[in-house]
Amino acid sequence: MKLSGHQQIVEYMNNLEHPLKKEIEEVRKIILSANEQISEHIKWNAPSFCFENEDRVTFNLHSKGYFRIVFHSGMKLKRK
Repeated sequence: MKLSGHQQIVEYMNNLEHPLKKEIEEVRKIILSANEQISEHIKWNAPSFCFENEDRVTFNLHSKGYFRIVFHSGMKLKRK
């Protein structure tokens, strides 16, 4: 059975070994609290956050002394 996006993140965070894990969890809470429509899943082997089914923010946790927050491209114009 495939895990939901939230379940994927919970499992990922439970297994995460990173010196800044506490800070990563706090930033995750901040992102999720910004809007109740934000969802989460795993992308690029890290937590990623979607709004209106589009990836908007993804963590990069490959380094041990810091972590990155990747902001995906901004608004996409719909051409008529």
